[in-house]
Amino acid sequence: MDRQALAAVPDPDRLPSPSASGASYVPRHFVHPGLSLWQLLAIVWAWRKVTVAVVAGALLLSMAAYKLLPKTYTATATLMVNYEIYDPLGGNEFPTGLLGSYMATQIELMHSSEVLLEVVRRLGLNKDERYIAGFDGSPDRLDEWVKSRLARDLVIEQGRFGWANPLVWGPFAVGAVCLVAFVAWERRAPDPMLPPRLFRVRNFAWGNLATAAIYGALYFGGFVVTLFLQQVGGYSATAAGLAQLPVTLVLLALSTRFGALAGRYGPRLFMTLGPIVGGAGYLLLLTTTDDAVYVTQVLPGLVLFGVGLAMTVAPLTSAILGSIPAADAGIGSAVNNAVSRVAGLVVIAFAGVIVGGVLDLDGFHRSLVVTAALLVLGGVLSWVGIRNEHVRATQARAEGS
Repeated sequence: MDRQALAAVPDPDRLPSPSASGASYVPRHFVHPGLSLWQLLAIVWAWRKVTVAVVAGALLLSMAAYKLLPKTYTATATLMVNYEIYDPLGGNEFPTGLLGSYMATQIELMHSSEVLLEVVRRLGLNKDERYIAGFDGSPDRLDEWVKSRLARDLVIEQGRFGWANPLVWGPFAVGAVCLVAFVAWERRAPDPMLPPRLFRVRNFAWGNLATAAIYGALYFGGFVVTLFLQQVGGYSATAAGLAQLPVTLVLLALSTRFGALAGRYGPRLFMTLGPIVGGAGYLLLLTTTDDAVYVTQVLPGLVLFGVGLAMTVAPLTSAILGSIPAADAGIGSAVNNAVSRVAGLVVIAFAGVIVGGVLDLDGFHRSLVVTAALLVLGGVLSWVGIRNEHVRATQARAEGS
């Protein structure tokens, strides 16, 4: 209720409430500008039957799926063979050109009846109730029966797909065609889901380009650091996760301050320096060795990266959303969010190319350099493309007044 309506009420401490007699009043402190907790609970209570039915239906469907669907899971294992030195079976040196045929032979051996029977006996699968359930034959056929069950679901795929394989370039081609079709449709649609005019706004377009580089580095860097601390540094999964907690703490402590400074001086400087400082933090992690000593090797780089991230996040958001009309803030935020998530997925998809066949210290250092390069690229894109338009407008209005 606005002030004019409140002024029209005879008693300033009480507001009129509709009733049959028109004489009842509601105290002003009961009036809430938005949706209060009690109003929310009242809505839930009014729709209580629908709510209970939806929850009960979801539970029943989940229970039915749990009972009816087969309990099958897919397991993937990577076999690393040091073929450059010795044959792991024969102990003899052999030319690397024979690698393809050698690996094909190993795959055939894994499928062989003798190998599968040995797996059944050594792992005790012939005594596991999950494997022998349903067997009603003679005991001397039990191993063969378990072996057949094991072989039925055993799929071994050699990593032989290259860029020339349709299974690799096919999805890329389909994705490219769909992207072109989507852009063409949105340009012709009378009411597009993603208005192309938004990308004609300089800060919005360049800000999203910077987002792709910065958040690609953010997701990839965190992914690689976590894996390295576990696989090479010997950290537990919990310890590896907590190791990056200082980044969040620095972000919470400083992001508000840098956001206020960006509102005063403009986002361009902070969007440029922030990613570069973050990249310096990842370069500082190059001092990490196989031991991954946290206090002296890991923590300093993470803290410096946290400072750079705090300098970047709030100015980046304000530069992008502040450059478009308020009516487009929802779709603008969705686009920026989607760009950041897709960038992270794409960079992580190239982890195998960047890291190599196994995550060791050299692969970790290569990943750190790539992460730092992406962050610096984000800073350069911000410096080239971002403009402090709203700051200049505010200064012009101040001088004019």
